[in-house]
Amino acid sequence: MKKITICTLLVFVSLLLLSVNSFANEVSNIGDVSHIIGEAELKRGNIDLWTKIKKHEPIKVNDMLRTGNSTKVTVKYADGAILKIKSNTQVEFKLNGLRMRFGKTWYKIVKKGSGFEVQTPTMLAGIRGTVFDVDVDYTGKSRLRVMEGTVAVTGQENTVFVKAGTYTEVLKNSMPMKPKPFKVSDASKEWGFNKLPLIPFMFKPLKKELKSVDVTAPANVADVIDTEEYEMDYDEAEKEYKEADNKLLEANIKYGSNPNHPELLKAEKRYNSANKIWKSLQK
Repeated sequence: MKKITICTLLVFVSLLLLSVNSFANEVSNIGDVSHIIGEAELKRGNIDLWTKIKKHEPIKVNDMLRTGNSTKVTVKYADGAILKIKSNTQVEFKLNGLRMRFGKTWYKIVKKGSGFEVQTPTMLAGIRGTVFDVDVDYTGKSRLRVMEGTVAVTGQENTVFVKAGTYTEVLKNSMPMKPKPFKVSDASKEWGFNKLPLIPFMFKPLKKELKSVDVTAPANVADVIDTEEYEMDYDEAEKEYKEADNKLLEANIKYGSNPNHPELLKAEKRYNSANKIWKSLQK
C-alpha cells in the first residue's frame, strides 16, 4: 500500500510539473515572425548567443532581436497586434511591451485597453489600442508619430498626449516636446501602406473588395509573404522591377526566336506584374 501511495504521488508531481512547464511556455510565447526580408538575429533570454531567425520563429518574453542592412521583419502577436521592424534596429520583447535600443518600429495595437508600453532610452509610451511608429537614434533621441488613436508619452516625469496626426520628440534628459502635426500620408508611404496588395505565386484572383489591378507576385517574393495579403514597399518594388527586367532580357536572349517558349512567357508575365506595381507606386 505504501509503495502504491508513493508511486501515485510521483505521478501526480510529474503531471503537475508538466502542467507548470506548459503554462510557462504559453505565457512566455508572445508571438512569432510572420514576415522577414533580409537578415535578422535573435538572442534568447539570458543566453549570450545571437542566431539567425526565419519565418514562423517564435518570439518569447526577454528575447532580443536585431536587424541588419536592408532588412524588414514583421512580428505578429498572439492577440493580433502587429510590430514592423526596419533595418539597423534592436529591440527587446517584454511581457506587456517592447524596449527599443535604437532603430525604427511601427505598431498596430488591436486590443482596446491593453496595457502595451514602448520604452526607449529617453521616453516611455503607454498605448491603449492605436497605430503609431517610433524612431530612436544612437543618442537616444526618440520620435513618436501617431496615425490612429492617442499615445501617452512620458519623459523626465512629464507626460504629453499625442493624438492622431501629431508627433512628439524626446531628447536625452528632456521632457517630451509639445505635439506637432505631421502628414499621416507621408508616414503611410514610408511604411508601405498605400501600395497595391500582392497575391502569392498561385495566380489566385484578388479579393473582390480590393479595387485594384489584377497582379500576381513573382515566385521569389512568394517565399517571404503570407498566403493572404502582403503590401510591398518602394524598396522591394524597385528591386523586383529591376530583377524582372534583367530576367526578361536574359529570356529574350535565350528564347527570343520562340515567342511562345514557356520560360519567355513566364519572364514576360513577371515583368508585366512588376512594372504595373512599380508604376503605381510613382503616383
